[in-house]
Amino acid sequence: MDDEIVRQVLTRLKKRRQQKIDFFYRSDQAAPKALVYYHYANVTVQNVTIALIRDLYRLDTRNAWVKWLLTGLDYQVNLTLVLSFKQLDFVPLPLLTTWPITFKDRQQRSIIAFEKLQITRQDLVLLPPESIILKTHAQKITMLGRDEIVRRRLILQERSNRTCIWEK
Repeated sequence: MDDEIVRQVLTRLKKRRQQKIDFFYRSDQAAPKALVYYHYANVTVQNVTIALIRDLYRLDTRNAWVKWLLTGLDYQVNLTLVLSFKQLDFVPLPLLTTWPITFKDRQQRSIIAFEKLQITRQDLVLLPPESIILKTHAQKITMLGRDEIVRRRLILQERSNRTCIWEK
C-alpha cells in the first residue's frame, strides 16, 4: 500500500516537472490561483510591465500578482517573466542576478546579468544564442569573452550603474 502511494506521488511529481503553462499579465485582471503550481513546474508570464517588476522587487504583496509569483517561488516553480518593455534599465540588477527567475524580452531572448566584475568566456559559452547580456561600466569582459559574444551573436547592453531608473 505504502509503495503504491509513493509510486503515485513520484509519478505525479515527474509529470509536474514536465508541465508548462503560460499566462498573460494584465494589471486589471486577477492573478491565477496558486493551485496552478500543483500541476505545473514551469510557468511563464507574458507582458510583464515595469509596475509589476517594481512591485515584485519591493515584495509588495498588496499586488495579487506579486503574491502569486512569490508563492510560485515557494513551490520551487521555474518562473519565466517576459517583459513588455524594451528599456532594461527599469529592471534592478539584483532581480536578474540573485532571484531564481528567468527574464526574457519580447523576442524571447534571455536577459542575463552577472555579479562578478570580470565576465569570461566560461560565463558566456552555455548561454542561448542571441541572449542579452547586461553589464555595468565597472564590469569588464575578457578577450575570449568578447570573442564568444561575437560567435554566439550575444547582445551586449551597458548600464551606467547597478540601480534601475525608478530606484533613484
